[in-house]
Amino acid sequence: MQLPETCAVIFDIDGVLVHLSGAEEDVFFAALEDVHGITGASRDWNSYKVRNDVEIIEELIEGKYQRPAEPGEVRQVMERYHTLMDIAIRAETVRVSPIEGIEGVLTALGWHEGVTLGVATANLKSIADMRLRAAELKDWFRLGGYAESRGPKAEILGQVMERLAAGDDQLSADRIVFLGDNPNDVAAGQQNGCHFIGFAVEPYRQQVLRDAGAEVVIGSHEHTLDAICAALGAGS
Repeated sequence: MQLPETCAVIFDIDGVLVHLSGAEEDVFFAALEDVHGITGASRDWNSYKVRNDVEIIEELIEGKYQRPAEPGEVRQVMERYHTLMDIAIRAETVRVSPIEGIEGVLTALGWHEGVTLGVATANLKSIADMRLRAAELKDWFRLGGYAESRGPKAEILGQVMERLAAGDDQLSADRIVFLGDNPNDVAAGQQNGCHFIGFAVEPYRQQVLRDAGAEVVIGSHEHTLDAICAALGAGS
């Protein structure tokens, strides 16, 4: 495997590192119901103004009360969400399962001292950490961008890349690869000028990524290392 002396590979979490189950979604919406009595909220994440857990919570609170959400109201939902997810994982009513083959990808990349691994996700940091830990993937990642940064994925990824550019290796966009599974991820890679690899197991989701402008789309982590090396080789 040929990689630049220093580079970074940034992963979206859901659909790339771990599966997002219906049981996990249930926990999110249960927190909203417990704290604010909100029910019947859309489970189409793309239906919200900003695909970001913090801003989805705000939007749903604003819809219920017909006024801006107050920070304390949002914080209460976030805290309840954390508590419920912790209970569910410990009770095994939620089981966080890694995408097949990702452990081998992370192990292979982790052997390279100059490779920085990170995440860029619209999940809350505490939830992302909990889920990655449950899937036994957490220890691979040195940095991340999360929902608390606010904004769409492009802004979250951009903040991660700013940290990489300001770090000891001063990584430019052509030495950074981002892997994602939805059109927002494609847009994030395009707007930030890094290499993008679309990942989706289902053929119809692969086509969605291509239609959104992804030039490289893979359907199995058997091909991930080769795709990363090809991307970085083209940009080095």
